[in-house]
Amino acid sequence: MRADTLAALGASLLAYASGAGLLWVAFDIHNTERQFVDLAWPTHGQVVTLASQDSGDLPIIRFETPSGRNVLFEARRWARWQAFEVGQSVTVLFDPQDPENARVDGAGPVWIARSLGVAGALLILIPTLALLTLPFGRKR
Repeated sequence: MRADTLAALGASLLAYASGAGLLWVAFDIHNTERQFVDLAWPTHGQVVTLASQDSGDLPIIRFETPSGRNVLFEARRWARWQAFEVGQSVTVLFDPQDPENARVDGAGPVWIARSLGVAGALLILIPTLALLTLPFGRKR
């Protein structure tokens, strides 16, 4: 086998491994979020303050459970890509068995999972198409 063919095979294997890894992460994010959404209860919450972090401001949100319990939580999951203001009303999803396990409802996890899935699929598809053009076993 020629050196350029071996290099193409090596690069393709690396792309396949990277693509498979991205697909696995996308699948994991999708399943984790689906499980949470399936058990979570929606309610209305309000941003009471913003906590400064190195990566940006994270909202501190207050909501009330159906039993009347007030819950305060820092929205860490998927909140970095949204802009929040103190006093803003938000939809909160929370675990009824553990109300502190809550997050702001939004499309962040869906778009991240889809983007990673598309990137992973492309990392598998493009090298496959490239390998189909290599002259394996053919003499020129």
